[in-house]
Amino acid sequence: MKSAATPSSRDILLASRAAASSLVSASRSRLARQMRPHLGWGLWEEFVEFANKYYKAAWLRALPG
Repeated sequence: MKSAATPSSRDILLASRAAASSLVSASRSRLARQMRPHLGWGLWEEFVEFANKYYKAAWLRALPG
């Protein structure tokens, strides 16, 4: 029997999908902190839009579940 504090595999999957979903677009992500100063806000926003449009769905499909 699982304790209430033990996350189920479904909970872990949902958390990993949420993390992956915001990987690029999160303003405080490591990628954002490292690249935004080099790209500037305008190019950063274009990059996020491009990554979400062309890569986000495939990234989420690659996760189990």
